[in-house]
Amino acid sequence: MQWNLPAIIFCFSKSQQIQNPNQNPPIMTTTTSSVPMRRWQATIAMLLHLLSIAFILPLVLSNSENDVELNPLDIELMDAIRDENIEAAATALASGGNINAISPKGGQTPLMQSVLHGRTKMVEWCLNNGADVTIPERQGYTPMHGAGFQGRSDIAALLLKHGVGLRDVHEDGHEPAIRSCWGPEERHTETVAWFLDNGVPLDDIYDKCLEMTTNSNTEAMLKSRKGGNEL
Repeated sequence: MQWNLPAIIFCFSKSQQIQNPNQNPPIMTTTTSSVPMRRWQATIAMLLHLLSIAFILPLVLSNSENDVELNPLDIELMDAIRDENIEAAATALASGGNINAISPKGGQTPLMQSVLHGRTKMVEWCLNNGADVTIPERQGYTPMHGAGFQGRSDIAALLLKHGVGLRDVHEDGHEPAIRSCWGPEERHTETVAWFLDNGVPLDDIYDKCLEMTTNSNTEAMLKSRKGGNEL
């Protein structure tokens, strides 16, 4: 069952207007007891109205985000990039496809999709064809965060080559190198090492990375770089 808060408010307000036909009409001189009740009713109605806004507005905004539509050329371009078909992607782009089109589901550009799926040659193609490296996906993660999270040091290197910074901090307080610390695979350990080799100070991520990682290889690598005494 789904509750319709505006309907509840309407029914509530209407119910206050129904009087028992057997009751005498109110006497003007006795309104001191009814006025506080009416104020109370108005307060409840206002609270219900505010609750309806709080619950319904996010749903409306969410639905509007899901209603994003791509034109046929954008779809053709995204499909070609997904299939790693450079020739088809170039044709779609030349015909008017948008290299920065946003996918309806994940809110991702072709570049971000390629980063997350480890399509290295398509990441390079997107970068060479004007992809905007600053566009985040729906949750605010930018491509370097995606490379870190997926443990793609080769893609991180391409992004760095095209001027993408290593230390962009997401609203959750974490930078791309920390995303690599979360990963369980050997490639995640290699990506943490890559970030360290390319300018991220060990001391800046050491404690947080050790706290968050469940990857024994990452832990060993960090401790080895710290000095080896903690192994």
